[in-house]
Amino acid sequence: MIPVQPQSKPPDLSPGQWILVAASALILLGVMASCTFFALFVYFPQHYADAQWQEPWVSGNVNLMGFRSAAQFSQAQQTLKTAILSQQESGNPIPRLLLADLFDMMGKTSAAQFFYEDTVRIIESDWLSHQVMESLSSHAYAQLALIYYKQNKPRASLQALQKVEDGHQTIENPTLLEALQDTLEHPDRPEFHLALAREFKQELMLDLAQRELDQATKLGGSPALALETALFQTLEMPKYPENLTPLARYYLQAGNILSHMDNHQDARHFYLKALQESPRFEWTYNALASTHQALGELATARQYAQKALRINPTFYYPHLLLGDMALEQGQYQEAIRHYMQGRQIMSQLPEDIRLRQWINVENQLAFAYEQLRQAHKASDHYLAALNAAQQSEQDFETEYLYAQAGLKRLRVHL
Repeated sequence: MIPVQPQSKPPDLSPGQWILVAASALILLGVMASCTFFALFVYFPQHYADAQWQEPWVSGNVNLMGFRSAAQFSQAQQTLKTAILSQQESGNPIPRLLLADLFDMMGKTSAAQFFYEDTVRIIESDWLSHQVMESLSSHAYAQLALIYYKQNKPRASLQALQKVEDGHQTIENPTLLEALQDTLEHPDRPEFHLALAREFKQELMLDLAQRELDQATKLGGSPALALETALFQTLEMPKYPENLTPLARYYLQAGNILSHMDNHQDARHFYLKALQESPRFEWTYNALASTHQALGELATARQYAQKALRINPTFYYPHLLLGDMALEQGQYQEAIRHYMQGRQIMSQLPEDIRLRQWINVENQLAFAYEQLRQAHKASDHYLAALNAAQQSEQDFETEYLYAQAGLKRLRVHL
């Protein structure tokens, strides 16, 4: 007879010990779930996206920030179209997105819209694609929101905007999307149209900036807002915004990016290409003046700044550049003259728009008067810079310390 084995019993644990065991099991499950979530939604998507961007058609002449001629645009366009038509890339949204960006830079809005919509269609065709390419779809939706808005389709624009995932830096100027959403949700508020005009101007979307200015003017608002809108039109917009072609806009933006990276030689090349495309656009002349100043070619820089002023006498940036160059060469009376002219124009702008430049001009004027041994005038401008920097909520520590040092040199007791 086979003896019957006694059934095992659970360990005799106290209630406190059972709670400890259950808590440990929950922690273990939580760690496993976190690892699974990280693998599915972070690690694998990132590595998949990185692998996708390494495809052969991404390299070479499809470098979207390296075009130096219209022929290179055409070459990149053909390369991307070939990739899209190939069987290997038939379900890959990346070449479509690149082609959409390319058409957008060339000002071909309808073609850009088609490929942005095609990009979204492919990414949202299945759950995994949506998870691993969320940033790409957000970029496409952001661009579509702008295109629909340009086409006077506010409802479609807002719907596209609402599909942009939070936290994705879909464009270089994310505040543009915020201003666009404010305007779409409150179309009767002139201050939102003015704010959107400023953002469009920042992105060199001058036709849209002008449209928002016209709408803000039409809606009216308070006398102060109406004056601010009128001054923005006169002092901050180019005199002939229609002079900037899409290709010139691209060259100007590429030059600005390179200039911010202190690559002034390559920036100059792009600015000259922009000038060839749009020879009557004062902002390009000003950019060239700034670039030649950075390269130490002051005579050429001065010529470009003067050309900008001949196109638009109310453009205050060239006055400040001319003042800086005169100051650099010890021509203090000439520097004061240009700074005063720029300062007079700037004084009409809202304080939050001009404050940093205003403080810098006050410091530069003070230094020029100090070199001319006009201590009273120098101290007045140093004090103006010091007080403006001290009272502002923005960070003007460098400007504050500069003015403070100047006053100490003049032996003015604070």
